[in-house]
Amino acid sequence: MDNVEYEREVIWAWGAVAIGFVLAFMIWGGSDPMNFVCTWGPQVAILIVMGLLRARPAALAGAAFAMAGYLAFFKLWANAYHPNDGLVWLLYLFSMPGGLVAGIAAAVWFGKLNHAPALQAGLGALTLVVAGIAINQIGVQLALAT
Repeated sequence: MDNVEYEREVIWAWGAVAIGFVLAFMIWGGSDPMNFVCTWGPQVAILIVMGLLRARPAALAGAAFAMAGYLAFFKLWANAYHPNDGLVWLLYLFSMPGGLVAGIAAAVWFGKLNHAPALQAGLGALTLVVAGIAINQIGVQLALAT
């Protein structure tokens, strides 16, 4: 990977992280600071673990885009179906272990030594993280239904 391609991947990764930060900040709305930590904290934790495992910036970008999208859709779902229930955000937190496992898998699969194109690494990480969150969310919903 040449230096220009690596710099592009880094720009995409920081852009994806910034989108997640802005979404969490908008959802927070200036109320209790713990709300901000609960919305953006899991994303940061997963990205830190992926970074410690030396994931490519493209994989970090894909994971960050997946988690930002999940945060946005979760907020829409929570407002539509549970507008007055503050505990619904526990479902968001409980679905993040799936994202963590998938983020670790993406970091290992698309590590720095992987020579896959940046788009393939980014979309692969995005797909893995979305699948991990979805599988975990299904498990949480099934556990709550019983």
